[in-house]
Amino acid sequence: MKKNRGKNLGWGLVVALVIASKSFGQGTITLDYPVGGEFWMVDSTYTIQWTSTPTAASGINIDYSLDIINWNPLAANVPDTGEYELKIPQLSELPYKSVLIRVSDAADPSINANSKAFSIVDTLPVLSLTSPKADTVMHMGDLAIVRWDQVKSGDWVKIQYTIDAGNNWEELVFNTENDGAYNWPVPSQKADSCKIAIIETDGWVTDTSGWFKIVQPEIQFTFPTSADTLCIDSTYDIQWASFGNAGLIYMEVTKDNATWDTLFSDLDDDGSESFVVPDTLECDSCRLRAWGTQNDGFGISEYFAIQPNQSPQEKTITVTSPNNGETISSGNSYTITWSNTGSIDSISIYYKNAGADWTPIVAKTANKNSYQWTVPDIVCSSCFIGVQDANNATTIDSSDVPFAIDLGTKATAKSKKPESFSANVLQTRGNNTMKAMIGLPHKSDVTLSLISLHGRTRAHTTYENVNSGYHLLDIINNRQKVITPGMYIANIEAGKYVTTRVITLFD
Repeated sequence: MKKNRGKNLGWGLVVALVIASKSFGQGTITLDYPVGGEFWMVDSTYTIQWTSTPTAASGINIDYSLDIINWNPLAANVPDTGEYELKIPQLSELPYKSVLIRVSDAADPSINANSKAFSIVDTLPVLSLTSPKADTVMHMGDLAIVRWDQVKSGDWVKIQYTIDAGNNWEELVFNTENDGAYNWPVPSQKADSCKIAIIETDGWVTDTSGWFKIVQPEIQFTFPTSADTLCIDSTYDIQWASFGNAGLIYMEVTKDNATWDTLFSDLDDDGSESFVVPDTLECDSCRLRAWGTQNDGFGISEYFAIQPNQSPQEKTITVTSPNNGETISSGNSYTITWSNTGSIDSISIYYKNAGADWTPIVAKTANKNSYQWTVPDIVCSSCFIGVQDANNATTIDSSDVPFAIDLGTKATAKSKKPESFSANVLQTRGNNTMKAMIGLPHKSDVTLSLISLHGRTRAHTTYENVNSGYHLLDIINNRQKVITPGMYIANIEAGKYVTTRVITLFD
């Protein structure tokens, strides 16, 4: 068949859409080549091909469009041989991306066919996937890097993947910069027939990877995790659990999820290995990975941080109130306050009279640097508050200056007649006196005695015709002798009422 030779025209072509044929009356024409998606190179020769029925007696017209809208003549009245040879010259402004070819009956232009669009370039564009490679084994939950090379392809690409041998393709990313790399969180699904595809977003250049697998990790790290921050020069136990017979463990570490360095080799698979963090591993996104030599078991840790070793801030507590010789009243609410350095989650609070043991106010409460304390019914001239780290008994502070507790307005408030008898020996004293709070429902004599455990009377006082009401009375050692610290029996008699208390006196 004779070939028609066309002129060297300065035009270009790009994207492929449809091949069409039109039939009017008894005539039809179909464009057979180009079919769309081709890349024609400058200085190369190509043959436009078509089929017409019947043969167009007046010949064939060939046109082209650079923008899929406007058409320009390429050749007119070409003999209807079914072929037209065209050599692509050197062109400027390459590549051309919006060109179509149309062939039509010269006598009846309504009988025509359009090509799909294709490209004319000086260099063939290339997208070449380099990772993952064929037969790669990936692990569920891992972060893989899809890598590719490109030559004169578009600025943007889309990436897809299949995990069912190509039956279904999932969008990994619809539009990402054509920069040669993309991070891919590997799906949490086992699969034996997986592929990655990369496609030029606004063109036809594409490439696919070889087949690879996704498997479940057989080694799982339990320390470190994403919640952990390790310190350089500190020692930690790396911990893992393996499933099946992993054999010896080979372990690596990375700071960037790209470059991996050997950490250990030939470890016994006993689930733990001591590790001193070197100063070369400072990073915010470190990871560990491990292999089992026996069954190719694999595992990768969560991201964790490694930072320079910084001595933890010293934990201290400072009581701020009461701390200035205050006098507070029993029965009232008082705000105990303190400050602290370092991390202290919970605290314990105590009070005591000078020389006495600490009495708990609250055994453990959240550290809010203040606590509302209901002051007990005591009279005390030299009291202290102690605040302690509930988890570390050595971190404690107490009032620097003693404070006092008195009855305040409470004695006045209790001036009305009590409904029943009450008596309480207060934890306060002078050199030769003790005090007792008495509530009398009726007028009567009151006798107060302080007796040692050996049966000796240390103090004895009688008050006659004491009116009903509340009274703060002294228990007096009439011999003017000092009432020494120790345990005593306090005996209180008021008419028909008798009560006994065992008390401990402190310095």
